[in-house]
Amino acid sequence: MGTSDNKQHLLHSPDREGLAVEQMLRMLPQVCPAWYDSIGLDADRHWALLRPTFREPEAEIDVILGRIASLADSSGAMKPVWPPSTDYLVAIEAKCLPRSWDDTKPWASVSAKSNLTQQLKRDIELGFCRVGAMHVIATTPDTGSFGGAMDAASRIGTHFLLEAERQADEDIEDLAVGHCVLSIGEVSWKPWHQSGAVLLLKLKTAPEIGFAAPTIRGQVDSFLSKTPRPRYWRSIYFRDRNGGWGQLDDLFAPLCSQS
Repeated sequence: MGTSDNKQHLLHSPDREGLAVEQMLRMLPQVCPAWYDSIGLDADRHWALLRPTFREPEAEIDVILGRIASLADSSGAMKPVWPPSTDYLVAIEAKCLPRSWDDTKPWASVSAKSNLTQQLKRDIELGFCRVGAMHVIATTPDTGSFGGAMDAASRIGTHFLLEAERQADEDIEDLAVGHCVLSIGEVSWKPWHQSGAVLLLKLKTAPEIGFAAPTIRGQVDSFLSKTPRPRYWRSIYFRDRNGGWGQLDDLFAPLCSQS
């Protein structure tokens, strides 16, 4: 997991895509709650599984998200219902584009096409309620100020917005999927989990396709049955080294305390 290294910047990280997804899921409720509206979730009440691997059919999905319901306990306090219902499931496929100022030059090489469209079509066929694509553009860390990081996020991100749209293929507008494009600006003197800026470049709402398929629900139920009860109304789970599921906030707490 990329969460083990808080010194490298996103642009240069070997686990860039994994870090980008983790960082966005932690930050978006504050910086872009509209993204959750676009996939039919409450920004402050939801759960997420990072990179769960399905057995039948065999597939790894970047993020699966769902809703959290509440119920009053014996003292009248509202508690999350856990494991949660899986009648509403969202699949997100993420890509992270590393882009520097040099990449904006006319002589810069063209990026290879990704497999994003195939992944999105697969997720639709698997039977999720909504499917979405998320592009994160990782830009050059600025050596000066947060203002410089914001400028990089804006100018480099805008330059590559069209590339992000093309990566999803020419027929993304015809697919029943949502599409979010974000640009991250960082300062060179801060670790990656303290980015200077997150800029929303595009947000297309994911249409509701239908009910979650029984096969998908069964496997997600199996994953969730192995997760610890959430301590917060927004819980993000990752696969740990022992094959179980841990809460992402447990990893970030010591990093934040050391900053």
